[in-house]
Amino acid sequence: MNENKTISVNSKGFVVNFTDSNKHRFIPFVRQDLPRMMSAKYQEIEKPVFNKTQQRLYSEALYGTKLYTQEEIQKMPKSRVLQIIDICYKAQKFINRWKQEIVSEKVDNLLLSLFPKSSIVKAFADVKGYDDTLKVNYSFKDLGLDQIKIADKLISWSLLPKNFYELQ
Repeated sequence: MNENKTISVNSKGFVVNFTDSNKHRFIPFVRQDLPRMMSAKYQEIEKPVFNKTQQRLYSEALYGTKLYTQEEIQKMPKSRVLQIIDICYKAQKFINRWKQEIVSEKVDNLLLSLFPKSSIVKAFADVKGYDDTLKVNYSFKDLGLDQIKIADKLISWSLLPKNFYELQ
């Protein structure tokens, strides 16, 4: 990878600029490539899973007061702000532990499939637990989690109300 390379595109082709040597190179579009390269790819828009009330509670649990502007926070009762902060803190702690469990399970399954007769791997897989100092940075999508699974888990931890799905 050349850090001194800049690539731009215009209607006729690619222009590669090498800033370290003050040279450039033009690569014209080949006619057969143009339709394939110009075909639009749109992101699929997901329909909302929850109604507005459910989404607000769900987002408060995951994002806390980051969801609100400073003005909105100042208008809220102090007890409500503290409640949001407390729920978010607990949710983040539990979610991090849950992510550790998922990653650990995936690694254990992989190792057990690769080394099914290894007593060391079996002993390693039998060790369960989590480390609160370890931050798991995998996204929910990477771990195969969607909003419903996350909401169900938050309900089971009493961080969302038991009647969450009935709220309007």
